[in-house]
Amino acid sequence: MQQALGFTAHLDPAARDGLGYVVYRRLAPGEHVARTERVSYEVRVDYDANAAVLGIELLALDDATFDVARAWAAEHDLGFPAILGPRAVPS
Repeated sequence: MQQALGFTAHLDPAARDGLGYVVYRRLAPGEHVARTERVSYEVRVDYDANAAVLGIELLALDDATFDVARAWAAEHDLGFPAILGPRAVPS
């Protein structure tokens, strides 16, 4: 199982919402995302030119989005940050 290298979030404190990205591989200088797959309305997966997963983009930071992303990661033998567990974002 490939573990995530990290997680970044861009928060909007006024709306208590934001975006997140689970990183599995960092892009090399000059390298670009080759393809993005839509898993759900809130979850996207970025791939490199060799079809390797670069990261999972989260267009919402809520339990439902985390659940979709976590399930997709598990189906593809990828670890998912435990910190993004149920109720990771206060309601």
